[in-house]
Amino acid sequence: MTLTDLLAQCRSRPDDGDCHGELAREALAIGEELQALPLLHALVERRPADPRGWHWLGLLCRGLDRRREAIVALGRAHELTPNNGSIAHGLAHVMLEAGEESVAAFERAIALTPGNPAIRLGLASARVAAGHGALARSELADTLAANPGWIEGHRHYAQLAALTGDPAPLATIEAALVQFPDGGQLYLAAIDLLIDGDLHDAALAMMARARARLGDDAALDWPQAAALDELGESVAAKSAFDRLELPGDPAQAVRLVRHLLRRGEPGAAVLAIEPWLAGDGAGALWPYASIAWRMLGDPRAQWLDQDRFIAEIDLGLTPAELAELAALLRSLHQRSGRFLNQSVRAGTQTDGLLLARIDPPIERLRHKLRAAIADYVAALPPPDAGHPLLMARRHGRLRFAGSWSVRLTDRGYHSAHHHPQGWISSAFYVTVPEGMAAGAGWLELGGGPPDLRLDLPPTRRIAPIAGKLVLFPSTVWHLTTPFEAGERISVAFDVAQPSPNILPRA
Repeated sequence: MTLTDLLAQCRSRPDDGDCHGELAREALAIGEELQALPLLHALVERRPADPRGWHWLGLLCRGLDRRREAIVALGRAHELTPNNGSIAHGLAHVMLEAGEESVAAFERAIALTPGNPAIRLGLASARVAAGHGALARSELADTLAANPGWIEGHRHYAQLAALTGDPAPLATIEAALVQFPDGGQLYLAAIDLLIDGDLHDAALAMMARARARLGDDAALDWPQAAALDELGESVAAKSAFDRLELPGDPAQAVRLVRHLLRRGEPGAAVLAIEPWLAGDGAGALWPYASIAWRMLGDPRAQWLDQDRFIAEIDLGLTPAELAELAALLRSLHQRSGRFLNQSVRAGTQTDGLLLARIDPPIERLRHKLRAAIADYVAALPPPDAGHPLLMARRHGRLRFAGSWSVRLTDRGYHSAHHHPQGWISSAFYVTVPEGMAAGAGWLELGGGPPDLRLDLPPTRRIAPIAGKLVLFPSTVWHLTTPFEAGERISVAFDVAQPSPNILPRA
């Protein structure tokens, strides 16, 4: 049934909670929450004692970044059904996103549904947000001791440990391997985490342990070849890659492409890239296509031409508003560190969805960012079905795939990276050091990643200025240069990739 059908049905059956639930579910699925919202508001006014209406109303408000209203609605649903674990979890999750104290809410949800591991991950994040990182690690470690095969929990623990400064992010995996020394998935999880953290020597050592225990395992061949390549062991890496079959997924394709580019074979890299540009995971390959085409002088490099989509925007925040925002962000960075797989060096990155918070400075920033993004999207050229930026639909509500703040200090910088989960990415400067040398702390876009040794200069260099927003395609390589001293606080986000070539449902 289409959204139009459901809207008509709910208007003709204004007291039918099941119908309104189907309407809300469909609206959430296709990003049309605004169309369903008035009918759900009307439902809870007529039936204030029905928790289902409040629950769906809360989810719609969350989808619209109206988390103050979502907390009220979900709170009312929880009051009406205090033993419903799903509603209790939803309320706790939205409170955490909004930056509200949520530990007690997660504890209530766990008491109602103790077998749901996702709630325990939420509690760990809530503990960290409250400044109790050591307790979060301890509780999660206890849970993993009782459930040593819970791979997602081990990954979450490792990132949590890195974020909170624990020097042993693989502690729970190591403990699990004592219990289950033949746990192949535990070894693979540890290897992936070490590679994400650029700890390639340690990853190779873990692979050697795995092979000694499990024998030759084809699942280790791709990460071993990649780790050798990242360490500059070019002869051994070539031998390892030459023994492999064709890539079976985008992650393997990326590893092969990086190796081929390092070997100075952009033509072979293009052949490895092209099969993956039209399917899931293409966001990880487009950045490599951009540099390989540029190296070859391929006409597609001009067609892609990502430099024309880089925009510099004065967001219009006053000095007082920037100062208020900076003070709030500093308080968040006091509880922050660096994730294993992030580009931040000599700095910290906030956890959670920054732009979901309901602090007044964040709400003000979110409002201005949405307006700037809408203007940017409206100015894009006509749709182009094959282009990674222009193929996406231009209608519907723009959503944030992620948002965070980074605080860099003396000699801080970002290594070269891109954002495969996004469509449009960003940098908004809140504070910058005074008197930086020319080129220090600048944003460089479009160049070849230095670790690939391609000698491709950036296509754009942008000086950081407090109050400036930079928008660019998520497929663009970018980095920041180090600066000698001081503090630079920025906010970054990804706009979610809309579904390509999809018209809104009637």
